[in-house]
Amino acid sequence: MAQPGDRIREPSGVELLYVETAEQTGGKLVVEWTVPPGRRLVARAHRHPDGPEGWAVVRGRARHEVAGVEHEAVAGDDWEVPANTSHVHPWNVGSEPLVARQTVDARPIDGLALGVERYFETMMALAQRGDTDEKFDIRSPLQSALTIRELLMPGSYLAGPPTWLQDALFAPLAALARRRGLRAYVEPVREPSA
Repeated sequence: MAQPGDRIREPSGVELLYVETAEQTGGKLVVEWTVPPGRRLVARAHRHPDGPEGWAVVRGRARHEVAGVEHEAVAGDDWEVPANTSHVHPWNVGSEPLVARQTVDARPIDGLALGVERYFETMMALAQRGDTDEKFDIRSPLQSALTIRELLMPGSYLAGPPTWLQDALFAPLAALARRRGLRAYVEPVREPSA
């Protein structure tokens, strides 16, 4: 279980720092990401049916996408992604590390913030093992389907395909993944809080 101050690093240098956890706040998650130059954060274009997601650039220069439009942000800039709006998490376009703070208030959907925490941890764990690609996508389609289905749905969906279609596709793939011995959550190597 994540604790405020815990850090998780993966080999390319992307780092996740827990500022506030879902358990601590009753459903609000605040994390700080450090992203080396040229690297991306986890997340394809996706949307959250309920609640906004907030971002702030603490240091560096980023690009991000909201509603299909790319934006640039620098230290001191912040933005909010409205509910049900397609977006892509920031990526580093500067020459120094990007530090970005993400706030997910998932209280409208019971358990979503914990699911998001566990999703981030699984992505970092898979990256630590070399099981993600340069875009931070999970290499195994079955692992990806299982992780997304069990940790993120119904609070997050990919942008584009209708919700009903994603539900219909991810459910049998997740079941197959479980039958093959995969688990939705994978524990990362973490550095305990100071």
